[in-house]
Amino acid sequence: NLAAMKLQGHPVPIDPDQDVLETAALVLTASKNGVVEIGGGSPKNFYLQTQPTLSQILDIDRGGHDYFIQITTDSPQWGGLSGATPMEAVTWGKINPESQSNTVVVYSDATIAFPLLAAYTLSKHGKRPLKRLYEKLDTALEELGREAAKKRRQRAR
Repeated sequence: NLAAMKLQGHPVPIDPDQDVLETAALVLTASKNGVVEIGGGSPKNFYLQTQPTLSQILDIDRGGHDYFIQITTDSPQWGGLSGATPMEAVTWGKINPESQSNTVVVYSDATIAFPLLAAYTLSKHGKRPLKRLYEKLDTALEELGREAAKKRRQRAR
């Protein structure tokens, strides 16, 4: 319980702005990036917002995510984020418009579809070396800060 931890002198820092900057920094420093969304709603938007954060707020255009897979039981006609299509994400700059062939929505229960997709992927490609992104986070944040400062200077001219 966070409240109990705080009373015991061990507060857990909750900083959504820092979370956004950290995910944007990791996206900035990646040569390619993609999304595997299980479900939708706020968690879906949280990672997808990294591209608009870079392009619309920090003026660093990465062009959008290169890959997008979503497993959802929701469909687009209801108008909710969970059922929003990859094309909707393209209009916000979240997915690269030139990468639409790298997008797919699986309309299924995630507890059925994800284990099947994961097993198939591992059977075809095997394990890859871990990227250890958390260990690279400070360097990525520094690069994000440098790039954002450079863009601010360019706009000020």
